[in-house]
Amino acid sequence: MLDSKSVHSGGPERFSESVLWQLQQDYFVQKGIDAWRLREVPNYIVSNPVFAGRYAEMVWAFLQDKVSLEGTLPAPITICELGAGSGEFAFHFIRRMIRLCENGQQDITAAFRYVLTDIADSTLSFLKSHPRFRSWIDKGILDVARFDVLQDTQLALQVSGETIGPGDLENPLVLIANYLFDSIPQDLIRLKNGSAEMGSVSVSFSHESDAAAQLKNCSITYSYQPVIEPIYSEPLSERLFQEYKTVLKDSYLLFPGKGWQVLQKLEQLSVKGLLLLSADKGITRMDQLEGHPLPEIQCHGSISMPVNIHALARLTEISGGVSLLPEKENFDFNVFALVLGDQAGKHTAFESAYNTVTGFADPYDYYLNSKHLRSIANSLSLKEMISTAIQSEYDVHLFVYFLPNLLSGSDQFSDVEKKNLALLIDKVWNAYYPLGEKLDLGYQLGCLLYSILEYEAALRYFQYSVGIYGAFTGIYYNMALCHELLGQKEQAIELLQKIMASDPSNKIAFEKLRQFGVSR
Repeated sequence: MLDSKSVHSGGPERFSESVLWQLQQDYFVQKGIDAWRLREVPNYIVSNPVFAGRYAEMVWAFLQDKVSLEGTLPAPITICELGAGSGEFAFHFIRRMIRLCENGQQDITAAFRYVLTDIADSTLSFLKSHPRFRSWIDKGILDVARFDVLQDTQLALQVSGETIGPGDLENPLVLIANYLFDSIPQDLIRLKNGSAEMGSVSVSFSHESDAAAQLKNCSITYSYQPVIEPIYSEPLSERLFQEYKTVLKDSYLLFPGKGWQVLQKLEQLSVKGLLLLSADKGITRMDQLEGHPLPEIQCHGSISMPVNIHALARLTEISGGVSLLPEKENFDFNVFALVLGDQAGKHTAFESAYNTVTGFADPYDYYLNSKHLRSIANSLSLKEMISTAIQSEYDVHLFVYFLPNLLSGSDQFSDVEKKNLALLIDKVWNAYYPLGEKLDLGYQLGCLLYSILEYEAALRYFQYSVGIYGAFTGIYYNMALCHELLGQKEQAIELLQKIMASDPSNKIAFEKLRQFGVSR
């Protein structure tokens, strides 16, 4: 409930022009990386290595199509991620693309460059400075750009200094936009028996709260006014609106006019068109739109609404492009692809890869399986946990659920099992994208390695922890024990003395020093 200091935003305003969308932008600017670090905005479903790997396989197939059509690529393909957020998807995607290039004996720097975009400067600073990205930035295969999808018309790359404007790209632009269209404005139109009314909203919220609280606690009132046609000056959008008006007898329709504008202006950056890969919640078929109720606005830190994916696909087709939609109906998760440009229908390898991903290797199935595996993690044997970790492509978000079971059972593992587990831990760490989240993975893995007598490896992981979270007395003590068991007395004493310097009353460190024959 709003307090007595709540204010009215004015209005009613056309839904796509509502103050809600300004609050949405304010939320991401204010929160920065904390929107994902604190898991306010759900993103695991599209930020795990299996999902990102499937996207990389599709883009690789698209790249092979371009080589077949052109003979050779005139420049690296530019892959632009809109609303990159934490950067975790990009991390997994680029790792897989690099492996695909290496396996295909393709020079990585000649194959692609990846551009992370976001609206929040603090988020871009985080991405540019992330240690996982440093080598890729140095090699020129990763860059960042501040990009407001509703306003900007060019990409100003912050690392290279290059600006990508209309017609600058010689290859199609590959656009990745996961859960983006559900978070940007759409029009709300009420259709009934051939008549149309434009949806408007009045929004009340408190001035004394941050954007997250304003979005969560705001009050929304809907109203509808007869439309003044044409609704859209853009001819394809107006044509599709007329189709909907003719076909749909009774429905609340979301129309992604602004989303289509985003695609049109980004298509102009290349002389060869655009490929969009997107995962989002929403409707993919016309018959699903009939009788649709008033769409729900969901609040999860930011806000989101279902996307009229059918409209984006139909607009693409009207413009002469190709749309690829999943056969399975899944309102909550749809991977779809749109190809714009004069060669839109010639990407046979890409279409085959898309059909494989959505038909036989559906990343949503992996997401559901991972949820189940998390729920039974404590009942899995070591072999099952190792096998699951490998099949998940070393998904850290799944592996952390195995840690209690691994730690409690480590004294029962054979020498061979301990060696295999140590190897697995390295692969899990290499697939880890740290955000400074609450769980200190380096410390946990160090403790696990200590428990299986891998003291040198444990020391390395404790150092990883210190590098991300800083030192504390407990980790210094664990490291001292590792040095002691490795016969490295001087290093152990040095760490124990650091503990005593910061915590003179630490009895455990004092006693260990006494055992070494050192008074302080």
